[in-house]
Amino acid sequence: MFCSFIGFSFSPLSHLRGERACGVGDMRRRRLRWLALSAVLPVARSFDVYGFEPVRLPPLPSGAYLALEQVHAAPLPSDTVEMLRSYLRSVRHDGEIAGGRLWPAVSLLCSWLGEPAQAERLYGSHVLELGAGVGAGGLYAAALGARHVTLTDGGGEEVLSLLRRNANANAGLLGEGAHVCVSNMKFGDRHAALLYAGRVDWVICADVLYGECQSGSDQNAEDEAWQDARTRANELAETMDYLLHAQISGGEQASGVGEVTANVPRVIVAHEHRERSIHGPLRWNEDDPTLSEFIEAAARRGLCVREIRSERPQVLRNDPPFRHWSADLSLLEVGKEEHKRQW
Repeated sequence: MFCSFIGFSFSPLSHLRGERACGVGDMRRRRLRWLALSAVLPVARSFDVYGFEPVRLPPLPSGAYLALEQVHAAPLPSDTVEMLRSYLRSVRHDGEIAGGRLWPAVSLLCSWLGEPAQAERLYGSHVLELGAGVGAGGLYAAALGARHVTLTDGGGEEVLSLLRRNANANAGLLGEGAHVCVSNMKFGDRHAALLYAGRVDWVICADVLYGECQSGSDQNAEDEAWQDARTRANELAETMDYLLHAQISGGEQASGVGEVTANVPRVIVAHEHRERSIHGPLRWNEDDPTLSEFIEAAARRGLCVREIRSERPQVLRNDPPFRHWSADLSLLEVGKEEHKRQW
C-alpha cells in the first residue's frame, strides 16, 4: 500500500527498511525525503525537502553577477506546500528541460574557478564546456579572463539558442579580448571531440551525470532511466578519453578554436549526488551508482577520477514539518592514469 503527499508516492515499508524513494520519476528532478514515519499513521511527521533552494552563482571579482536566462524557470512560492504543488504542476505541464536550467553543482564549480590558484591559470586560457546548458561555467571562466571559451551542448537548437542569448547578454562582463562561441556536441562523438583535442587548456562540465531512479512504481521507466544514466556516463568518459589521449592530425583542425597547442587539459566535473542519503558521513565515491558507472567507464579507458572538494547537505531552513537541505556536491578531476602520481 502506498501513501502520497502532494502528488509524491512512497512506500512506508521501504522507508522503514531505510531504502530511498524517488519523486516524480527522474532523479534529476527535485525530491522529498522522509525523515520520520509513524508506526500507526501512514503519513510522515516530518519531511526533508531537497533541491528546491534557488541556485546562486558567486559574484565575479568585480562584484557583478552573470545574468542567465533559463527555460521554464519561474520562481517558486516561498510556502513549502505551495512550492511543491507548483513544481509538480510545472513538471506535468512542461516536463523537465535539463539543459535549460541552473543546477546546484555549477555554483561549486564557479566558486572553485574563482579561487586565486585557478583564476590565475584560467587567465588567457582556452576553455571547453561540455553539456553547457545555460553556459554558467564557461561564461564565468570567460569573465575571469579566459581568452577563448567554447560552450557545447547536444540538447538541440533550443538549448544552443539559449546559450547564444546568454553569451550575448553577458558580453559586457567578460574579460578583455574574450571570445565565446557556441557549438553542438554530443557525448561520445569522436569527430567533434577531436576538433578540440590538444587545443584547450580546460575541459569543464557541471551536473552532467544523472538519470537513475530507485524504488519507483514504474519498473519499465526505472529501467529506462538507469540505462540512460549508464549510456550518458559511458559516453562522457569516452569524450574525455578523446580529449586527453587523442593525437592531433592536420586534417582535424577546428576553425575558430585556436592554434594547436598539444595541451593536456585539466578536466573538471562538478557533480550532484542525487541517489544517496543526505544523512551521515559519506565519501565522495560512496553510494552513488551513477557516479560509480562513470568512474568504471573512465578506468576502462585508462583514466582516473579524484576528488577535489565535497560539500555534504546542510539544513538551510526549517518550515515545520519541512526541513530544507542544500545539495550534496562533489568537484572531481579526471586525468590520465599515468598522471595520477602528480595529484
